[in-house]
Amino acid sequence: RDIRRLDEHIVEHSAAVTKLALYLSSRLKLTPEDRTIVNAAGLLHDMARTEDGHAKAAAEIISQMGYPKVASAVESHMDISVNENEPVSIAEIIYLADKLTLGSELTSLAGRFGEKLNKHNEAGAQSAIKKRLDSALAIRGKIEKHTGISLDTLLQEYKKTQ
Repeated sequence: RDIRRLDEHIVEHSAAVTKLALYLSSRLKLTPEDRTIVNAAGLLHDMARTEDGHAKAAAEIISQMGYPKVASAVESHMDISVNENEPVSIAEIIYLADKLTLGSELTSLAGRFGEKLNKHNEAGAQSAIKKRLDSALAIRGKIEKHTGISLDTLLQEYKKTQ
C-alpha cells in the first residue's frame, strides 16, 4: 500500500475535518492531550481512502505505529456506536466532523445524507445510510446537551473563525 500518495481533495478534506473537529473539541473543553489525538485522527482518518475498508486499513497502520487512541477514532469514522449516556468521545467528534464536511466544505447532515439516500435506492444501502445519519444525530444531541448550544449555532460561530 502506498498511503503517501493521496489526491489533493482527500488531503483538503482531511484538513477541513481536522479544523472542525478541533473547534468542536475546544467547545467541549477537551484536554490538550485529547485535542492532540483529535488533530492526528482528523488528519489521518482518510489516509487509506483508496483502499476497500479504508477506515479499518488506516486504523491498522496507525495502531501498528503505536497510536491506539488515534487508531480507535479513525477506525470508527465510517460507522460508530453511540452511547448517549457517555461523554462525547474523540471518535464521535471525528465521526461528526467527517459527516459535516463534504470535500473541504461545511455541509448539513440533511444535505450530506439526503444526497446519499437519493443516490442509493437499494434497501441495504438505505439502511446503512440511515444508521449513519442516526449516529450523527445522536452525536449532535450529545454535543448540544454538553455545550447547551445548538449545533447550528456552533457551526455558525465556527464559520466566523474561518
